[in-house]
Amino acid sequence: MRDLVAPNAQETARALSARDAEALAASGRAVGTAFGHHLVWLGRSVAGTSARRLHFLSREGAWLAKHYTRLRHLHANGHTWPEPVTLAVSRRSTFLPSLPNISPASLAPLLTQYPKASARAILYSLGLDPPPSGTRTGPTANLPLDRPWAEAGVLPCILGDPWIAATLERRRAAQREALLRYLAQEQAMEGGVLAVADIGWRGTIQDNLARLMPTRRVVGYYLALHPPLSPPPLNAEKYGFILSPADPRRLARRLRFVAPLEFVASSAIPSTLDYVLEGGRARPVSDTLVVAPVSLPAFRMLQDSVAEGIADAAFLAEPSALLSRQNVLKFLEAPPLALAHLFFEGWRDDRYGAGALRRGAPPLRSTRLLSALASKAGRRMLGLELAESGWPWGLLVRDMPFAAPLLRHLILGFDARL
Repeated sequence: MRDLVAPNAQETARALSARDAEALAASGRAVGTAFGHHLVWLGRSVAGTSARRLHFLSREGAWLAKHYTRLRHLHANGHTWPEPVTLAVSRRSTFLPSLPNISPASLAPLLTQYPKASARAILYSLGLDPPPSGTRTGPTANLPLDRPWAEAGVLPCILGDPWIAATLERRRAAQREALLRYLAQEQAMEGGVLAVADIGWRGTIQDNLARLMPTRRVVGYYLALHPPLSPPPLNAEKYGFILSPADPRRLARRLRFVAPLEFVASSAIPSTLDYVLEGGRARPVSDTLVVAPVSLPAFRMLQDSVAEGIADAAFLAEPSALLSRQNVLKFLEAPPLALAHLFFEGWRDDRYGAGALRRGAPPLRSTRLLSALASKAGRRMLGLELAESGWPWGLLVRDMPFAAPLLRHLILGFDARL
């Protein structure tokens, strides 16, 4: 697995001042409290259904499952909560197998979510990694792989290529068989209701599983749930704790930058790419990338503090979505400097859909800020730069710590759409 630690990163973490360490721990406990309330809500909600198991999805879901298991043993009513099961699934590993065929119509959930993606990024999201641009030989030599898929004629050209069409169909059929076998091994095919859980944000993996098993009722429970970009399957039902599609759009915009919460809910467990059949059993194939700086002392300190906040929920009688939402918003919009620095040590894995893999973010220049004050175009450019960082508030705190509180006040006050 790739080493995430920069040459001086561990020394930087060890050199945290007492003040920075205290701020990092306080931030971790606050967001841990939100996760704790969420997990109690999760256990109680699923206990009220006919589901005997609760299936946690994704890499972050595996982290949630660990804390759910611990809280289930600590909480007075935890014995009534469904048994947790961790599924090695991801958006990439479940999307292609869920499709009835390969066509623009069947690809709509992916294409709607990533309208600016290149044809190459879309193919990668389907598990096909074409040769680099400039390759003059091979089956994809003359295809417009690096042009936007939405550009006129690009997608029909790509999907109409005989080699790509045949290769994708073989992969779709093989992965569908393997994923169904894996789900059967994990007892996810049993019972009337399949209950699933994750951090959020749109329930994409749940939709994939619902398409894969159209006769099952698949119910999802999330920390936050944003409105779907394309119609979900009819057998998919979803609930959000601190955000649901019925909540105001302004609140949804404030909670849309999920990367810091996914960062907190990370471990050494990598994402799942696909599945292979071996001796009649299906085995998940893991990525080689560990996204979080798990070996850094500062990251371990953060996660220990999060675990403390979650453990406090063992004495919780009634989970509060309001308190949890306030804690999450404070964590996202007013982070301490140490947390911002730590976040940008990790990788942002947007290879699915967007086709991008980045670590850190370029420095935010003061000239960009001055330009934003002077013109609408400058404000748009600043907004794009902040949004592409994955965490606008973290970037402001990292690069403009003294101006960050005022800038945050102005941006939120004007309801800017980053």
